[in-house]
This record gives sequence, C-alpha cells and structure tokens, in this order.
Amino acid sequence: MNSQLLLFKELINLSIYFHTEFAKNENNLVRKHDKFTPFYLHPVTCAGMVMEDDNNINIKDRFLIASTLLFHDVLEDTTISDNKLKLHISEIFQKYYNYQLEEILGNEEEVINKILDLVKQATTIGGSEKEYKYLKANEEKITQELWYLKFIDKYFNILGSKQRLTQNAKWEFYKEFLNYLASQTSKTRFKDSIWLKTVKCID
Repeated sequence: MNSQLLLFKELINLSIYFHTEFAKNENNLVRKHDKFTPFYLHPVTCAGMVMEDDNNINIKDRFLIASTLLFHDVLEDTTISDNKLKLHISEIFQKYYNYQLEEILGNEEEVINKILDLVKQATTIGGSEKEYKYLKANEEKITQELWYLKFIDKYFNILGSKQRLTQNAKWEFYKEFLNYLASQTSKTRFKDSIWLKTVKCID
C-alpha cells in the first residue's frame, strides 16, 4: 500500500478513535436521527464524498478538505483539544509523509497547519439557524475551502434526513440553507463539484 493510502487510512482511523473513545457524552457517540448509527460515519462519509469529487478539483484540495472533514466535529463533540489534535495528526504525518507526497501536497508542516486551521474555521458555534445567520453576515470572510466544506457537511446531513425534517416542519429551512451553501460554493473554484449538480434536483 502506498504512502498516500496509508496516510489517509490512518487519518480515518484517528477520526473514528476520537469519536468513539473521547465523545463528550453518550449522545455524541451516535447520530441524532436514530440514536443508533455511529457518529463517526458522518465525518468519514463526508471525507469520502470529497475524495470522490474529482471534477476539476485537484488532488491537494481534495486531500486537505477531506482530511479536515474527518476532524471537523472533533473540537465540538469530543474532549480532544486543538493541541492534542495537532499532536496526533503530526505523528501520523511523520510516519507516512515522504518526498512523493510533498511533491503533490506541499510542505508537511504547512499541510498540517492548513488542516488544523480549517478544522477551527469549520467548528460550529450553536445550531444550524445560528450558523446560517453567521455565514450570511460574514460572507466576505468565508474562504473558498470553507464554503465547499460547509456545503459537503450540510449536504450529507440534510439530504439524508428529508423525511425526519419534513415531519418536524424543518425541511424548508434546511433546503434553503443547503441551496444557499450551494450558491456560495458555485462562486468558488469548487463550482464543478458533482454534488452541486445534484442539489438542483431536490424538491
């Protein structure tokens, strides 16, 4: 197995480890909608969506954002601090990062710092309503990477929960939120995302 696969595999394992062994409480171990599905499936699936999204999205962008999505809920939902997160990620990079990966992704330390910076940017303060208001009020401060990352995160959460959201009379709000994120992401270098194309089909 090559170094790129090993590196990403270990990052996936680390995400699963954090969300199963260091969840802040029992509710953070499972998905809210059924209280049964392991929570770690969310970050892992979001990361997989990005790695599969190869329509004019370069390898470096896909790796950075997929890696960020693996840990985007860690600071919010686990007892892992940003310093501990950096320590664990750095240990994995030191083990598998080599000159071939450096040619593709760039300087090792810069890549780690970029992932950690995006994790901090992605950490949600409050619920979706508050997050929506924050994004709309601070559009000029949001990076292209963060628009795309937020879009993928909400895409997974919203489209996978239409029945529940409809029953709770929340579907229209979340559909509006997802379309907003899709619109903003369409203005970035990620405008060719295969997932953006499917959002146009939701009702």
